[in-house]
Amino acid sequence: MNQATPNNQSHTIPLTSSASPSKIVTSTLSSVPQVQSHPTQAQPMVSGVKQVTDFIPPAKTEKQIEEEKRADGFQQLVYRRTTPVNVENRSIPDPVQANYFKVTFDSNVDLRRYKIKLDQINSRDVVKRELRRTLIKELLEKNPPAGIWVSDYCEYIISVGKLYEAFADVSGATIEVLHDRPGRDQSLVPMRSLIIYEGPFQANALNTHVSSINSSFVPDAELRKMNIISWLRINGYNTQNAAIFDGFCARNRFYPAVGDVIPYHQVPLHGDPIFLIRTGFYTSMRPAIGSVLLNVNTVTSAFFPVGILSSWIKLRWEQTVPPVSEQNDLIGLRVNFIGEGMSPKIRVIRDISARDVGHTSFTPTDANGSPGQTISVYNHMRNKYLLLRFSPAACCVNMGTAKDPKWYPADNLRIVAGQIFKKQLPENLSSLMIKIAQNLPEVNKNLILDGALPSLGIQANTSSFSQFGLRIRNEFVEVTPRYLLQPTLKFNGGSEFKISAQAKNRSSWMLRENKSIFQFAETGNSIPALHLIRLESNHNASTEQVEKFAEDLRNTIKKYGITLTKKAIISDAVFSPTRSLFCNGLNAALTVLREKNHHKNPRLLLVVVPDKHIQTYSDIKWWGDCIAGIPTICITSGVLNKGRSIDGKFFRDVGVISNISLKINFKLGGVSHFLNDQTSQRIFWAGAKVNTMIVGADVSHAGKGRDATCPSMAGIVATCDQQCSHYFASARLQENNTESIADLADMIAERIDRYYAVNKTLPEHILFYRDGVSESQYGMVVIDEIPRIKSGCKAAGEKNGRGQNWCPKITLLVVGKRHHTRFFPKVPKTELLNNNLPSGLVIDSGVVTPNHFSFYLQSHDSALGTARSAHYIVILNESDYTPERIQETTNTICFTGSRAFKALSVCTPAKYADILCDRMRCYMKPALDNDFALTSPNNLNFYRRNTEIWNAPRLDRTNPWHPKLNDLMFYL
Repeated sequence: MNQATPNNQSHTIPLTSSASPSKIVTSTLSSVPQVQSHPTQAQPMVSGVKQVTDFIPPAKTEKQIEEEKRADGFQQLVYRRTTPVNVENRSIPDPVQANYFKVTFDSNVDLRRYKIKLDQINSRDVVKRELRRTLIKELLEKNPPAGIWVSDYCEYIISVGKLYEAFADVSGATIEVLHDRPGRDQSLVPMRSLIIYEGPFQANALNTHVSSINSSFVPDAELRKMNIISWLRINGYNTQNAAIFDGFCARNRFYPAVGDVIPYHQVPLHGDPIFLIRTGFYTSMRPAIGSVLLNVNTVTSAFFPVGILSSWIKLRWEQTVPPVSEQNDLIGLRVNFIGEGMSPKIRVIRDISARDVGHTSFTPTDANGSPGQTISVYNHMRNKYLLLRFSPAACCVNMGTAKDPKWYPADNLRIVAGQIFKKQLPENLSSLMIKIAQNLPEVNKNLILDGALPSLGIQANTSSFSQFGLRIRNEFVEVTPRYLLQPTLKFNGGSEFKISAQAKNRSSWMLRENKSIFQFAETGNSIPALHLIRLESNHNASTEQVEKFAEDLRNTIKKYGITLTKKAIISDAVFSPTRSLFCNGLNAALTVLREKNHHKNPRLLLVVVPDKHIQTYSDIKWWGDCIAGIPTICITSGVLNKGRSIDGKFFRDVGVISNISLKINFKLGGVSHFLNDQTSQRIFWAGAKVNTMIVGADVSHAGKGRDATCPSMAGIVATCDQQCSHYFASARLQENNTESIADLADMIAERIDRYYAVNKTLPEHILFYRDGVSESQYGMVVIDEIPRIKSGCKAAGEKNGRGQNWCPKITLLVVGKRHHTRFFPKVPKTELLNNNLPSGLVIDSGVVTPNHFSFYLQSHDSALGTARSAHYIVILNESDYTPERIQETTNTICFTGSRAFKALSVCTPAKYADILCDRMRCYMKPALDNDFALTSPNNLNFYRRNTEIWNAPRLDRTNPWHPKLNDLMFYL
């Protein structure tokens, strides 16, 4: 199953991704191809090309209409506002580097974009990327374009001047191109594809856009052209029709062949590689202030190793058929069937049989469609492929459809090279991959300069893209930062902790400093004793170990302000992999605890588990939240016994005890700390405007599985007082893979009702942080979600005596963490933690979009890898925040978290909304594992009413959890 490691030896590259004749150049990873110059005027008509005069573009789909509507909403975003860097009495900080490269373009070069509409095959559109690439390559070989051109071999061609003589200089002009595709019997089947002229490169409009703060021009089409040109070397072919690039591509990422520059790792399991970890690069043209920039970032991905599928299944799961809950890991995997010889087709796994090939049967049909005798897949394969060996125990996979399955044995399927494992890695492998991907800033900078730029053809004194009018510089862009002052933490009794006093890690703290111990600012509901449930298992901690841990925790938590007058009460629970049976075991354990607690339910439960098993964790959270109505804290036996022995005496890990104490306090309704400013004045409303309700929102999706109806999960959290330490929650299910929050109005109204109940007044402002929205969805927030927020406000206003038209001032920011922008010190500095820039970093110039109010904020200090700042985009600003105020407020909010002793890397409400969605995934795990895939009908109400995932028996709740938890942060 080992995958051969590619080499980086020199090879000859005759370039034809432009046009023939081509120039031959010698290339290594460090050499740069030279694009051959060609005349730009139209060449004589190619025989397989003819003009189409009666082509009628297809009607716009509902999706296209919706996208256009949301694009209109994109135009309504708040225009850019920036802060002056040279603030009075402060010096200008040293510039920092960003992983961007300046791009210039010649507006006199006649760039044109054409769209390829491939002919259908058997009345179906061609959607497979590999097949599209093959067909477009054949189309362009058979009908060579004129002049200079480049293609993404997926949908578009960019040319200098006309692509073919037949084209008119009118957008929408269309030509028909004749080419062939291979048929079933190796014969050539003619195809009649279309190429449509979409228009010229709007250089002047793009120049104006990057130079203006209020441009309404949408540059997406122009940037797409520039992206295609920048990948000339990645997508191109030489005169022998071989790919120029040595490596793998996946959308806007490429993974060069490994060698001296590019690292390569194998993830072993029982001695064989289960995954291959490869470093690659992401690139994207971005509009910035004054210029277009090329963003280049390192990416690390896990790849399937090349090998026999059945061997990989056996290695991964130690059985021949994958468990049902994890079969999605193989859906979409591309394989070859060994029985097809030297030129096998690439097939895609669509489904996995619950039975092996010896017990999976089908009824074959003859050429006339008449059914034959039912036979097992194993016997069918043995009869048809006499030279191959088959095992009756092999996994049986479907490469057809649900209605027309095509069953194949996994022991004769070979995994195709270059496939990224896109599902969630197992816990042990995930931690290893994260460790591999944690490159320090200088390592990432060198990988970009020495690996990405040569692969793209970007080097000093060379202009690989000059004939397209582009030039990309090979030096990192520099920007001028700002650094915000960090707040001071205030504990009970007047104790303070000044974060900025720490030399290298300014955004973290502990409950002690030197010999001083800090007590929680506020303790929650009092409890007389800890209540613990221990899962019965040979691999779990013993009852004696649990008792000793509970006593040590009792003694330590007293120092932090929580006094437990009695010893811990412990009960055992029987584990079951079935949720309903497991709940019965937990109920029995709870009954024992109640009997020992004067027949009262505990306010909090600590559950000791053997390991970090997601199903066990999910079932415990479902039971505690939705059935028992008791907050739970899961503790693994490894964590429980963490510590060290000195001179025969065992000392528990202080960090573990402190962290568990922190969780106990906030799950009982307590507050870890308050915040003071630099003058020791208390910070209320987290620095936001007075009477502000701070909100976070997110959506989590089921993903692509067998159950196409499995709902998405939406959740919001919101504060209800001036301390801004508690974020109470609302959650809903909505239609599958719907990003827009459907029930946002109802959830906002719920949160405002709670705010009113606490304050006896309605909020004057809402500061809303929306997580999980991509750039293409900003318009969705404007068009869909902001009206729903206002609708919910008006409903709450009417309910609470303010009339139908009441609405607070709303400021809404989208929070982005999955971006590819990184900032580095220009020169390595030893005083910085891992050479990362310090917390409090703000960038709102240089690399931000030219016409939007946005900024990057690094609120945390990164002890691992390269720090990633959060990106904040102001969508709506009715409260009229200045850039300084919204940046400082957002940074302050990052220190209000209750879950750990450090500032969050994204602001607290956005992070908490994300965690809330994770909790809902726990509730929905049976559905996410396809347990209901064959149940009918699977509509939204089916899931909402299901008593094993969302709604407790005989109850009809708005939120899935027990009402007793409504005013607790149980989900953290």
